[in-house]
Amino acid sequence: MAELLLDPNIRGWVFLPIKKIELLQVQDSQVMIRARLLRENGKYLPKQSFAMRRHWFNNEETGYFKVQKRAPASQGNVTNVLPMIIIGGWINWMFSGFLTTKVPSPLTLRFKPMLQRGVELTYLDASWVSSASWYFLNVFGLRTIYTLPPTNPR
Repeated sequence: MAELLLDPNIRGWVFLPIKKIELLQVQDSQVMIRARLLRENGKYLPKQSFAMRRHWFNNEETGYFKVQKRAPASQGNVTNVLPMIIIGGWINWMFSGFLTTKVPSPLTLRFKPMLQRGVELTYLDASWVSSASWYFLNVFGLRTIYTLPPTNPR
């Protein structure tokens, strides 16, 4: 059998151009991280240093969070989750009871309820995966790829 060889730049050329991110979005997320770190680790700073940083974030007239007014992106979650729910329901209804793949390593019986959703066979090896379980494994397993920050391929 021929070995499959993938280009190491596939992440930069295929997966990342799918997701576009705005500069303001990156800036806001970085400021939120800084504010969270200040809140969690502020007890290690001198009181004057902590007050100065807090003032930069929360001052009534010039604070970052008071000056920067952005519209929240509330519809993003609904538009991402709704198709997954519909497709998951369709797969569960259409392919209920089907086995799609087998895990290459042996598993204990504790994995059966997780991997064999919709298949009620007590004598079946725990390594087999049902179609509904395969869908959920892919959705939750690929979540990290969906959240990868974009790079600028040159």
